[in-house]
Amino acid sequence: MNSVIDWLERHLMPLANNLASVRWLVALRDAFISTLPISLTGSVAVLIKSLIITANRNWGWHVFLPAHAAIDLHLQLRLAGERGHVCPLLRPQLGLPIGQGP
Repeated sequence: MNSVIDWLERHLMPLANNLASVRWLVALRDAFISTLPISLTGSVAVLIKSLIITANRNWGWHVFLPAHAAIDLHLQLRLAGERGHVCPLLRPQLGLPIGQGP
């Protein structure tokens, strides 16, 4: 095991030190590190929302969301699109005509 560590220190450490001293790589690393908490928080929120909607629709478990309050996002976006309140890029995906506004 020590021989592997010695080999890594001899051959990979100089390369790692050279890469760690490049300014734009350091800036890129710091940018990814700074956005990681936001990304993880958003991912957990989407996961919880998906579990609640799945439990409501598929299993009939209406603890968090009453049956009459289940919102179909696609239908809500389509209604908003017909009123002209949706980004034009989403209009084809919702089956709405492209060139028409509000």
